[in-house]
Amino acid sequence: MKKILLLIIFWACIGVLQAQEHFSAASFYPVPNSGREVLDFNPGWRFHRGDIPLKADPLQLDDSKWELVNLPHTVQLVPSEASGSRNYQGPAWYSKRFTVDTRYQGKRLSLYFEAVMGKSSFYINGYKVKEHFGGFLPVSIDLTAVGVRPGDEVTVAVLLITVMTLLSRRGANSIRWIFVYLVASTVIVILSVPVTCM
Repeated sequence: MKKILLLIIFWACIGVLQAQEHFSAASFYPVPNSGREVLDFNPGWRFHRGDIPLKADPLQLDDSKWELVNLPHTVQLVPSEASGSRNYQGPAWYSKRFTVDTRYQGKRLSLYFEAVMGKSSFYINGYKVKEHFGGFLPVSIDLTAVGVRPGDEVTVAVLLITVMTLLSRRGANSIRWIFVYLVASTVIVILSVPVTCM
């Protein structure tokens, strides 16, 4: 009975949070004529808890049978008393496929993860482009720098690995990351002007 009551309270809180205006710690809110467009990249991810064979380079993922999830996402829902290494420890995979809209021609594209828990590896179209080691810290992937262009079909894959830490012993490791945004911004070039002193 206690578990059912906690589950009802949890879903009620989620409903209240979703009804409120979305707030981002990264200050991603619309600013007219700023040259930056921020897209919610949270819906439509695929999820697999556990390891997968990494045989090919570039990485070939068959995520067709993976669970469909939206972010933020928890790897495993556990009751509050499930501390002491009973929380899930180990790898978890997320992937998302999308086509970059051609209206972003001439823009710099990046993926911004507000917070990622544990060790993570980021793959773009099968190639590892970044590793992130740390607690619940943000990470950004410059898609333009790794060759993504408007019109391209892109597969993003993220491997997250959680190991036992003081924080995870307190039951805090079940949420692996928070919000993700696709950011299209105007490329700004600052040129230095030679100054001569008389």
